[in-house]
Amino acid sequence: MSAENPTQILGTGEATGFIPAPGNNGKPITVIGTAGIRDAFDAKCIEQALNSRGAPGVSDLVLNPDAHAGYGAPVGCVLVSPTHVYPGPVGVEIKCSMSLLQLDLPVDAVADKTVRRAFINAIVDRTPPGAGKGQRNVKKGRNVNADLGRRVAIEGASASVCQVLGIPPEWAEHCEDAFHVDHGNQRDDLAARLDQLISAGKFPKFEDKIRQLGSYGGGNHFGECEAVQIADNDRARERSACARSFEFKSGRLLTASSANLRFLSEASFVW
Repeated sequence: MSAENPTQILGTGEATGFIPAPGNNGKPITVIGTAGIRDAFDAKCIEQALNSRGAPGVSDLVLNPDAHAGYGAPVGCVLVSPTHVYPGPVGVEIKCSMSLLQLDLPVDAVADKTVRRAFINAIVDRTPPGAGKGQRNVKKGRNVNADLGRRVAIEGASASVCQVLGIPPEWAEHCEDAFHVDHGNQRDDLAARLDQLISAGKFPKFEDKIRQLGSYGGGNHFGECEAVQIADNDRARERSACARSFEFKSGRLLTASSANLRFLSEASFVW
């Protein structure tokens, strides 16, 4: 309990806790986070968590360390119903994603401060952080104007778009979500929808916004280097070519197809 969060979160471990369900009716809300993180949740976030937990059909709710107030349900929570798990029940304000990118950098090399600093500098030179930051804010950012941004939003990681951005087109073949199409397995509806939104003035600063492609965006977005431990079984070994990775969470511009933007933003980071 704190001034920011008057609701008491009961600790159950070093980085776990719970909030009783509304009226103590049903399973409590699971909270993941140290005492410092738990105390930092603001009252609106907790209020939304309690309201969501008490909603019809919700049987469980998990509040993660990065949770904060959203539209209706907290951003950073997970909802569970008797038949489904909803890992991102957020409102209309975001289209965040999490990406885990494998590297060929040996784990031991990261212990060297000069290597670590060079790695950080390489990221900073290519990936602008902060709200409103785009390619113009970093040394090696890629120039994406309105025309190319429109193609990215409609085509996603097409071979021609990848080539313009200097990204090997075959890289898209190894990603789960390189592009989306419309219900007819085409892109025509996406193009028409985007043009309609732009013409209607829904995106008055489309070119400025599209220049954030390849950035972290604003909000609670981050990147971290990880040493991934591979389980000692054939299935795990087959699915992992290396044990070094970089994980980042980043914000997305909502247009005709956010997934198409998401892939190119992640790919711009890597290449």
